[in-house]
Amino acid sequence: MSWQQVWRQINLGYLVSAGSLNASKFSYREDIKFIEVVPDVGMMSFVQGRYEDFLQQSRHSEVRLAGYVGHNCYLAPVAEGGYFKKWGDLGGVVGTGSPTGAFLEAEFYLVDHFYNQKEDSNDTNSRQPWAFTLAGRSDPRTRRFGEFHYEYESPVRWERLLENYIYTNYRQALSLHGALPWSETLMFLSNLDLERKTEGKQ
Repeated sequence: MSWQQVWRQINLGYLVSAGSLNASKFSYREDIKFIEVVPDVGMMSFVQGRYEDFLQQSRHSEVRLAGYVGHNCYLAPVAEGGYFKKWGDLGGVVGTGSPTGAFLEAEFYLVDHFYNQKEDSNDTNSRQPWAFTLAGRSDPRTRRFGEFHYEYESPVRWERLLENYIYTNYRQALSLHGALPWSETLMFLSNLDLERKTEGKQ
């Protein structure tokens, strides 16, 4: 718990965790972050998260250059990509607070923005996929702590004409994490992760 508290408060860090699943595989998590804040001007950041286990292999990478508008509020264009992602996501974020303290922010992405323009085949997304994220947390320096993250991905209809099928996908997810002091030496922790996802192939 204390390591997680330190991680939330620092601007530069590398965090890795590996736990054995069997003799040949690990549950592996890796996080990298670099945040440079110039008070009353803006911030530049690079964050990357990687998670692997039996069922999934996921990676999230984001570069952000944000400027402050008004007191403690910021706007930024964002770009997201990674090794497993052929086309990048482009979008923007609006938020208030500090990346190492309490904050509340909303992100909007155009997912696989260049797919229809730059893919050589006749395969297309019948509509431009988009995604929305809302996230926030209380001050991590206190023992009483709360954090949430909500993701919504618009329904995707991917027409793979050359392979004679249509792929559809829809997803939303919510995670809630909290800590409530019970006494000087005891703490009540709560973690809730919900995901709703549907996939189809016609």
